[in-house]
Amino acid sequence: MITTWTSSISSESKSLLTCSKFHFEEKVLEKLVRLEHKMELFEEKMKTMESSMSKKLKRMDEIEKETETLTETMLDKQLQIETRINDSYQEIINNFKTQSNNETTLYGEKMDSLFDSLSLKSQTLSEAEKERERKIVSMQRDSHEEHKRFQRDAGEKRNSCFLSFRPSSQALSSKEIVIFDGIWTNVGKGYEPITVIFKAPQPGLYHFTAVVMPSSGSTLSLYLHHNELQITRS
Repeated sequence: MITTWTSSISSESKSLLTCSKFHFEEKVLEKLVRLEHKMELFEEKMKTMESSMSKKLKRMDEIEKETETLTETMLDKQLQIETRINDSYQEIINNFKTQSNNETTLYGEKMDSLFDSLSLKSQTLSEAEKERERKIVSMQRDSHEEHKRFQRDAGEKRNSCFLSFRPSSQALSSKEIVIFDGIWTNVGKGYEPITVIFKAPQPGLYHFTAVVMPSSGSTLSLYLHHNELQITRS
């Protein structure tokens, strides 16, 4: 009984071993097929990647060439623009210098003409001022002579007389009274310097003389009134 059982076990073990070996080989073959398929897929992917990389590299080369061309074009345009700007700037500078020289010459001529005109006007004003001073001296001399004559006549005839003056100039408006508030002679006290009115102490013939000079460039008209009645004008 023991021998038979052993033989049976040995036969079954061989069958199992044979089956396992076949199954292993089948599995190995299957894995090899799968691996080969994966390798083929990998090779296709690599080819696709190489093709894509080649296209990308080619495109990058094209882009690089286009960039270089664009850079050269931009540099040329920049150089042209800088050249035009420099030419325009130089032209503006030259025009400005020419215009400045012309304006300087013109202003110089105008200034010379203005100085000549001012010199002529100054000379004219100086001559007018000298003439005015001569007239003032003449007026003062005539006034002194009139004063002496009035004093002499007053001493001889004992009549009323006065000689008045203004110590300073007076700004006048229309119909304003000229104030002679300075007194040289006032025989008989007939002249009132505050009101500028002469009151005749007795009836008779009276002589009045007035010397008034306006400022330069002005006109002046004087009126003499007798009892508020205009009797003469200058």
